[in-house]
Amino acid sequence: MNKKASGKNERSRGFTNRSADKGINLANKFTRKGTKAKLRILAAMSFCLIVAAAGCGKDSPAVPESQNQEEALTSGTPATRSADPETDASFMEFQKPFHMSQEDTFNRGCASEKGYYFMGNGYLYFVDKETMQSTILCGKPECSHQDQNCNAYLGNISHITYYDGKLYYAAGQEQGIPGVDEGVWNLYTMNADGTRKTNVMTLRAQNEGFYSMPTQFVIHKGQVLFLSDRENILCVPLGGELKDAKVVKTNDMKLDDEAVSDSLELWYLWADQDKFYCFGNPKSKQFRDTLYEYDPGTEALTEVWTVPESAETGKWDTSDVSVNGWYIDQGILYYFLSGNGLYQYNLSTKETQKIAATDDPSHTGTAEFDGEMAYINNRDKDTVYVYTRKGEYLGEYGYREYASLGNGQEEGSGIGRIIGSDADLVFLCVENLMSMTQDGFGMGYMYYYLPKSEIRSGKGEFKPLAFP
Repeated sequence: MNKKASGKNERSRGFTNRSADKGINLANKFTRKGTKAKLRILAAMSFCLIVAAAGCGKDSPAVPESQNQEEALTSGTPATRSADPETDASFMEFQKPFHMSQEDTFNRGCASEKGYYFMGNGYLYFVDKETMQSTILCGKPECSHQDQNCNAYLGNISHITYYDGKLYYAAGQEQGIPGVDEGVWNLYTMNADGTRKTNVMTLRAQNEGFYSMPTQFVIHKGQVLFLSDRENILCVPLGGELKDAKVVKTNDMKLDDEAVSDSLELWYLWADQDKFYCFGNPKSKQFRDTLYEYDPGTEALTEVWTVPESAETGKWDTSDVSVNGWYIDQGILYYFLSGNGLYQYNLSTKETQKIAATDDPSHTGTAEFDGEMAYINNRDKDTVYVYTRKGEYLGEYGYREYASLGNGQEEGSGIGRIIGSDADLVFLCVENLMSMTQDGFGMGYMYYYLPKSEIRSGKGEFKPLAFP
């Protein structure tokens, strides 16, 4: 039990990106220490800079086997198919386990019936569920996979997910690939094999400066909940018109540097059963974490939870302000108070229960959840501590040798994030500062997986995903 990942000669080939903005290194520092709002902002800004600068160099993935694919980009609402409730009902709903990383709000991957999709270096890769072998999602004959003509190239996208047999992502207006997007963000879809990119609908139609960053969206039971202009939260049927969207929540924000640094409301979106959820830090609540429930049927928005006071629970790392990870499933809000414990809150009965006390000082940091487990990620120790959602401690799994430059420089340490899971596997993404030149920083992204069967048996380690 409690094994460390060995590293040895099994380091996966990572994706290297470069940005000229030195804010990336600051974001790495603030990930370990800093206010919640600034951490979120820096992480989000850094991710945008990294993916915007993504390119394909000498180590570009090899060309996979050729297969027939369409290259055309068309407009219109995508066709849907009938789901088999016995096999893929979950793919007709919001993918909770791959919407885990709350700190930067960007999804790096998603799951389908046959495997997994991950972004790397501006390109999309598919990992077969049976073999765990990966390939770049392009079958164009003689494609070099080195430019925007590659079918797998998505560039600076926001949130990729799989729903009703198709992939969905948000991107700038230029053919689903951002050039100068002028603040316009659209929702696009494509087939599971990467063919036929289609413009589904507009999510953001105005240039609001900082607020024109990649937008969040949630697709659930035929509806789309998303952040639009000035971070207003809207809801519309999939494929609908922006002008017909229902306003779920509005934000009164000033568009200036002071608003960004000191008084920015940050919102994360969720769906569970027949409801949508907006989790954020509203100004009206003195920026304390607050959860709102939205019923698309009645169009009612209801406040259902606010972060507890330390007088009720005892103190934690961000006492009385914010939680350190959360998840909603079957009407239950699960959350982590770092340095205190794991909790659950019944949204119907309003009852709070402490699932587990995390008394060990190592069991601090941020937590991600899925339908079965909670993963406490201590980035100072580069270790994930795993609990069941009932509070049973299952062990620790380290990734330090995957997340270090090896130079003893703490500023250069990699940042590991649990980015998703399913019934069988848990996925970790490690961001490493690979190099520093006068042109900026080189960032490497590497993906690892940990079988849940090994967690349950009390042994195992993160294994690298091999990309071509």
